[in-house]
Amino acid sequence: MLPEISTHHLTNRNENEWLTCADINNRKEIVCGTDQGIIYQTQPLSSLNENNSKYIELRGHTKLISDICYYDPNESYILSCSADNDIRLWRSFSSHCITIYRSHLSPVWCLSVHSKSDRFASGSMDRTVRLWTSERLNILRTFIYHTDDINTLSFHPNGKYLASGSNDGLIILWSLDQAQPARIFKSSSNIEQLTFTSDGNHLISINYNSEQKSDRINLWDIRSANEICLIENIPSRRRLLKSCQIENTTKYVTGFNQTLLFFDINNQKENLKYFSSKLSHTSSKRLIHISSNESNKAIMTTIRQRRKPIIPIEIVRELDAFVKVENDFKQPTNTGGTISIITIIVVICLSIIHIATFQTNTLRYDYDVDWDHDSKLKINVDMTIAMGCSVIGSDVLDITNTNPMESGKLNEEDTWFELSPQQKLAFNRLQLGYQMLREQYHAIHDLLWLNGHTLEQLPEREVKLNRPHDACRLHGTLEVNKLAGNFHIILGKAFSFMGAHAHISPMGTQNTALNFSHRIDHLSFGLPTPGLIQPLNGDLKIANTSSQIFQYFLEVVPTAVQTSYADVETYQYAVTEKTRNVNHVSGSHGIPGIFIRYEISPLKIAVKEVHRSYLLLLVEIAGIFGGVYATSGMIHSLISVIYDATFKQCATNIPLLTDIKRKSINDDNTSTVAIGITPDSSSVM
Repeated sequence: MLPEISTHHLTNRNENEWLTCADINNRKEIVCGTDQGIIYQTQPLSSLNENNSKYIELRGHTKLISDICYYDPNESYILSCSADNDIRLWRSFSSHCITIYRSHLSPVWCLSVHSKSDRFASGSMDRTVRLWTSERLNILRTFIYHTDDINTLSFHPNGKYLASGSNDGLIILWSLDQAQPARIFKSSSNIEQLTFTSDGNHLISINYNSEQKSDRINLWDIRSANEICLIENIPSRRRLLKSCQIENTTKYVTGFNQTLLFFDINNQKENLKYFSSKLSHTSSKRLIHISSNESNKAIMTTIRQRRKPIIPIEIVRELDAFVKVENDFKQPTNTGGTISIITIIVVICLSIIHIATFQTNTLRYDYDVDWDHDSKLKINVDMTIAMGCSVIGSDVLDITNTNPMESGKLNEEDTWFELSPQQKLAFNRLQLGYQMLREQYHAIHDLLWLNGHTLEQLPEREVKLNRPHDACRLHGTLEVNKLAGNFHIILGKAFSFMGAHAHISPMGTQNTALNFSHRIDHLSFGLPTPGLIQPLNGDLKIANTSSQIFQYFLEVVPTAVQTSYADVETYQYAVTEKTRNVNHVSGSHGIPGIFIRYEISPLKIAVKEVHRSYLLLLVEIAGIFGGVYATSGMIHSLISVIYDATFKQCATNIPLLTDIKRKSINDDNTSTVAIGITPDSSSVM
């Protein structure tokens, strides 16, 4: 015999809303959520007039309401969760949100309230189940095991366990005290709904088979973990509701669309021909809730909703990623105003600085293999050695031992190693400039290329000294093969005979005290290029002994330069220096002198000046606006969370703890209430 069914119909005239969930209490007050994040609560149905219904709106959520329920036995509070990741506690018929619980990282899909305590649980897309209490904003427990969305939750009648169902096909019975799984049931399909039997020995699950596009109802034995299929191949298309027990029997009822479905957990044969009943009201379209509230009879409440018309402009509006919030729901604060002023000042300052430093031209660096092996390499030298030109000689040898005379000869000029006053000032500026450029090159090299920067050269001597010359200036250009080689300055003049290379010094100079102190005014490779820094320019070395060797190891890199100041093929180089004394006793052998060993890099660098569009400047300024705005928003949110947690928690929980005094509810009062939606339309109520 079926229980008595009574229906309640409410009308929603808003075509842009779609009802998603609902609940009903003992006073027959319905609370329902919509896809617009709005919650509607009706006054008792017995006092409603079908043509003039009264309701109240609860606003706070910003996205779809996924689950809603009355929180306490006195039905003074409402609990809701949403796709905006928040859980909110409302005071009934006050439109006032008491508390916001925030911990989930993704939309919250389901809620479950324990009827004999103030605990409640939430399940989310972030694959976690979290246990809460109204006394605190922080979570009590976090349960992590599922690998997909949590669809449903249900407390065990004894309050010590919590069941969770997920799209991963697992049903997990959690121990609330230990925060660990006490039982794990595995199913081959998604778990949509869970319901414990009144004795707590069995668990009813509603599964959805995505391949067959149908639902099935299973019964699980908690102790043995055995699975019994009660009904299968139900064509509900994932709309089968959570089942409810009928009175003090073993019969349960669920539903979908316009159909109520009854089944008996102790009579499988009867379930093979399960009984279903169509709703008598012609406007009913889809059930969205069934619950047990009243003894001795079942009440079915349907909410009528017109199907949304398909309007192109509405489709475009639903794609809006910039949802507008009405000014009535914005609450200005002193903290927000202060942060807004600071944000505006910071944005203006950063924008002005960026505009002032914006360069329309920039450099692009490309790297490639240098395939040019036949060209010649020019070595540009201008250096002074503290010895007479008659006793020293210079030449260059490559790895093929080519005749050094074929490379050319440097000009030799007798001079003084001591600089004139103007030369000292220029050389000091040259040393200081190149030292700074060498230290800061990686930070300013683009600026040097773009500005074509060049340092001043050493001027000619303006004062002649009244003493014999004591130094030799070697300057000029050597043209050698593009191979690794060795440029050196040692005692004696260089000559080549029968393919052999040697240096011959004048008679009597072997016993002369050698002094290879030297000053490098200029050393470069290839053609001179504006903006190119030569690391050895301005280098000064003073010999401490007559048997000192100065060694320079250079890595020469071919470089193609295309800027507004030059368009040439030239070379850059990096240098490593080493100085040592010749001491044959200690095993340090060699010939005193200056040796510059260079190697050619197989890679080629292309430096090209490219034009930057002013559109890029606008994009960068927009990035400044967005970054500062997002950062200020996070700072404001952090300050708000700290303020709410520190000052508001105690104030909001005092009336809540006074009102919520949990009472035991008789589990035998199990008549049925169903809430549904319809195609005709409706604003609530």
